[in-house]
Amino acid sequence: MMHVAFYLFFLLFIVLFVVVGWQFYNGRWLSLSAGFYRMNPEERKQIDQKALGRSLARLSFLTAVILLLVMLFPDNLEIVIGASLLLALGNWLTPSETSDKVKQYRDE
Repeated sequence: MMHVAFYLFFLLFIVLFVVVGWQFYNGRWLSLSAGFYRMNPEERKQIDQKALGRSLARLSFLTAVILLLVMLFPDNLEIVIGASLLLALGNWLTPSETSDKVKQYRDE
């Protein structure tokens, strides 16, 4: 019974992060990001909402993958922690669409 509750708990949160990530990727639910809902419409127009949504989606999908790894390998947490650190490092090193480098290449 404990194993079923364990898997259902992780599946619930994996699905939650995938749904939230998909909504962010499509530019919806951006008001969930910190401070975005407090901006007036003029300030919101100055932000590249598509790039913000895609950056938040990457983090949501990364969290879902890490939870999936924890669910699949509960006895090998060393492997899961190592893989999670590699995924997080890769996400951190990959320039997001909001970075100046990506904007520079997009404008050319």
